[in-house]
Amino acid sequence: EEYFSKYDRPHSLNILSEYAINESSKLMISFSFASGNPVTLPSARYVTLINGQEVIVEEFDKINNFRMPATHHLDVSYQKVKKHKHFSSTLIVGVYNIYNQLNPFMVYIGVNESVEPTIKIRSYLPMMPMLKYTIKI
Repeated sequence: EEYFSKYDRPHSLNILSEYAINESSKLMISFSFASGNPVTLPSARYVTLINGQEVIVEEFDKINNFRMPATHHLDVSYQKVKKHKHFSSTLIVGVYNIYNQLNPFMVYIGVNESVEPTIKIRSYLPMMPMLKYTIKI
């Protein structure tokens, strides 16, 4: 039976724009978009008794039967290069995921308020500051 690889991402877009403020400083903006990865979720779930204990049993009808939502983020940074007598330094200050997109990291089956199974999504990496300092000798 054919199925999508867990690394299948049919759409991927990366855009980078740099604006030179002067010869030692620049502003950088980057945007990334990617379609979601396929994951395997149960097609059915029921409770049964095994050795007198209630156990949740999940059935799977197909591998990678669900595709996670697409991910996207916009990053903005400022770079300053400084030449010293015996070395040069670069300072980069920026913000990752500036509009705080909650990109999905994992998908699982949980329960809602009425105790019915529902698809839940965990996200990662909200808006985060970024700082990098490099010295070249």
